[in-house]
Amino acid sequence: MDEYVVADLIAGEKFSRTEFNEFMGWLIGDTTAEISLTANYRYFVKLQELQHRAEAGVIYIKIPNLYLSAPVAFELSSVTETEVMKLLGPKGTSDNLKRDISSKLVEKGNLQKRMVYDKAAKALADNFNVYFKNNGFGEYYKSIVVTFSSEGSSSDRQFNYNESYCGAKPCRIELNLGNNLIFKID
Repeated sequence: MDEYVVADLIAGEKFSRTEFNEFMGWLIGDTTAEISLTANYRYFVKLQELQHRAEAGVIYIKIPNLYLSAPVAFELSSVTETEVMKLLGPKGTSDNLKRDISSKLVEKGNLQKRMVYDKAAKALADNFNVYFKNNGFGEYYKSIVVTFSSEGSSSDRQFNYNESYCGAKPCRIELNLGNNLIFKID
């Protein structure tokens, strides 16, 4: 599996459902069920979909989509439910609501996706930066730019990591000659 979780969102959610009983066109009762819980939304990218390139001291990472992990997890200890039956309201309203919660959580998670793009982009940039530095490439770039194509108005998020191409040790001269050519004198 190439799912790489890049953002989490924890949210309190409340769901309700009202069902009615009728007899010969007349309302004879209703039942309202309500369930509250704490949902743990997890968002991931597929590593095989990532595209990257380096240009003039900047690493560009383009991600086609940010996905929601489903089914959405929730904390069992946070679940509270109520059911209020009036007159001859139908039974089983709470059970019907429970059957719908999984799909409702996925729907809400997809609607809230726009709130986690910044966090996801930062997590990706930070992780790539650590990977590059641990593998000896930290002195070849100054910034990492992350773009999500699936975002409505895809915007570039730039994160700066290195002040210079010289790495941890300061150097006397550093010149970016373009075309990925760096002239430096230590």
